[in-house]
Amino acid sequence: MTERRRIDVEGVRAVRAHELREFYAVFARAFEDDPLTGFLFPDAGSRIRRLTAFYRCMVPTLAAHGRMETDEEIRGGAVWQAPNPPRPGSLQVLSMMLRSALALRGRTRAGIALGRTLEAVHERRPHWYLAVLGTAPEYQSMGVGSALIAPVLERCDREGVLAYLESSKEVNIPFYERHGFEVSQEVSIPGGPMVWPMLRRPRQLRGD
Repeated sequence: MTERRRIDVEGVRAVRAHELREFYAVFARAFEDDPLTGFLFPDAGSRIRRLTAFYRCMVPTLAAHGRMETDEEIRGGAVWQAPNPPRPGSLQVLSMMLRSALALRGRTRAGIALGRTLEAVHERRPHWYLAVLGTAPEYQSMGVGSALIAPVLERCDREGVLAYLESSKEVNIPFYERHGFEVSQEVSIPGGPMVWPMLRRPRQLRGD
């Protein structure tokens, strides 16, 4: 594979309301070939459309107590949930369940099993949760992802806070390791692929 040149990623910032449609579409393209995506959306013909709808449903809830960030060109995005998020209300949970069921359709049970499995192993200590990090395929391996997560990781180091994520692609683990994350365990999704929860201690605790 030809090594891609790194590019200057400027203006990492919060996503603006009028950019949300494009923001979710970038995620759908970024994760089209992801094993977990194939598990939840096995029909390749409708995958992009249904995956976009899924992100439109899930991301606002995750980022309601956190951050949605992109760059000026919207080449990728990062969704972070801040430490100690408030529990969603019953109406919010019901709305999210209904909208996610519409996106998942016949794979709703698989989605519920996935959610329960990941919740059971989710880090319990206060942490910044990197719920989604995705880059448009044409910009992958060019430094976009590193730039997008840098602001929150720097904040974690300043404030002495953990960061946590789940990698659904084993090939991406070295990328996260370069940013200080370590695999905490391997998790087998019922009927589906492996997922690797990863934890990052702030630099003051790692001794960097």
